[in-house]
Amino acid sequence: LVDLLPPKKGCASAALGSLPYTKSILASAMAFSISRRSLTTMTTHLLPSRSANLGILTLNNPKTLNALDLEMVRVLNHVLPLWQSDPTMRTTLMLGAHGKRPAFCAGGDVKSVYMSGKGLSGVQADDDAAATNQHGYGQRGLLTADFFREEYQMNHRIATQDHDNMPQVSIWDGVVMGGGVGLSLHGKYRVATENTLFAKPETAIGLFPDVGGMWWLPRLPGGIGSYIALTGQRLRADDLLYAGLATHYVPADKIYDLRLALVDATKTSSDDEQEGGDDDSNPDVADARAEAEAEAPTGDCVAPMLMAYHDAKDLKPNESFLAQNRADIDAVFGCKDSKVEDIIASLEEMSGSGSTFAAETLETLMKMSPTSLK
Repeated sequence: LVDLLPPKKGCASAALGSLPYTKSILASAMAFSISRRSLTTMTTHLLPSRSANLGILTLNNPKTLNALDLEMVRVLNHVLPLWQSDPTMRTTLMLGAHGKRPAFCAGGDVKSVYMSGKGLSGVQADDDAAATNQHGYGQRGLLTADFFREEYQMNHRIATQDHDNMPQVSIWDGVVMGGGVGLSLHGKYRVATENTLFAKPETAIGLFPDVGGMWWLPRLPGGIGSYIALTGQRLRADDLLYAGLATHYVPADKIYDLRLALVDATKTSSDDEQEGGDDDSNPDVADARAEAEAEAPTGDCVAPMLMAYHDAKDLKPNESFLAQNRADIDAVFGCKDSKVEDIIASLEEMSGSGSTFAAETLETLMKMSPTSLK
């Protein structure tokens, strides 16, 4: 922390102030206004940083495919209000660190919550009286209550962010499931890659499509929302573009370049003057930068840059799994008043007529929690 303080005149570290990324780190550290309370919620599993006027949130727990734990949620709930109230912040970028398998976020750390509820994790309430069998009653200090309460507060912060002037960009490079969907879908932009694997698998574990899923799922066209919610079907980039869940597609080997371009798009002319300007060799990126500057200091400064990197020419959303089975999906899942029993009956009838889609979907539903399906 001492090294992050403004350097004194004449110190060797003063030269660091001329480096653009060092300046952004200093500004970010000062903006956090670190307090005792925030220090207690720090974790290396969530790394906030700032470059130019781009706030970067890196999910950094690749061993669990960046599963969201309570400490990560608390850091987000601390950082997001600071950035959202900072008039110089132009965009937030959320992405996941990669391990052996690419991942954005595989969901919430429900195993820890379950173990806490079973009394097997040693998690105690803040006082002895609350520690005695109060799971399920919203008792503060218990993971079973705190995790979901604070996670949903975080989802609400993202959903109510001023996305017209400070949009959130999420990079779906890898697994995106459960709580990872809640982190990103309420933002303005979701960038898929060839590695994207998306699902809402809650019905398989006795939960429901939470983290705001009950808001956006019914708004998908036809029966797609109900189908995703009940089956937990794994979706790829072409499905996500078809359904409107992904807003852009960028090949994974271009994501690093996109990150640099997003930093560049959030710079102001004063930033360029201090850093000596830059040289855009890509004419598309240069045009996007000029268009972004025309939007400054308010407005969406990253939309042109995202379109400059959007490259879905090799994808065929209209031939995706969802597209190919759209008629059956709408016929079975498209009626908002249908009960689960009605859906099962329709699938059984279609399966009896030789529908492979119906047979496979029926087999999937038979593995899900009946309570969750209801």
